[in-house]
Amino acid sequence: MEKVVISGSASLQEELKQWIRYWEKRNAEILARPVPVSEERFEKEYPQVHSDFYRAIADSDILFVANGPKNGIEGYVGPNVFAEVSFALGLNFVRERKIGVVFLNPPADDSPSSEALRLWIGYGWAEILERQAESKRESEANQ
Repeated sequence: MEKVVISGSASLQEELKQWIRYWEKRNAEILARPVPVSEERFEKEYPQVHSDFYRAIADSDILFVANGPKNGIEGYVGPNVFAEVSFALGLNFVRERKIGVVFLNPPADDSPSSEALRLWIGYGWAEILERQAESKRESEANQ
């Protein structure tokens, strides 16, 4: 069973539920997903939520970036998600076990750090969900 961490905006809970179901239908275990932290408890809860999320990334097989539309931008990747992707890729450089980084959509041109994200996808360090499915189908057809 693959272990998946879903990354994205905590403000998009309905969309995140759809992706939880998507991965569960593929017999994946969801280790973590973005959770909203209330303003009145933010200072107290955020450090632990953040720490737990990064531990889950380190234990995952797949970091799925649910970068659907946000604020009218399709494929938006914010600074926190960029940091999470950077962390997963950094772990991939220094250890044997790899974390697959899969984006729902290509990163938007006007997302912060979109140039780096496109470069990483170009190197094959991360992929787009539809391309991952195509590669899997091709691999199965060639066997």
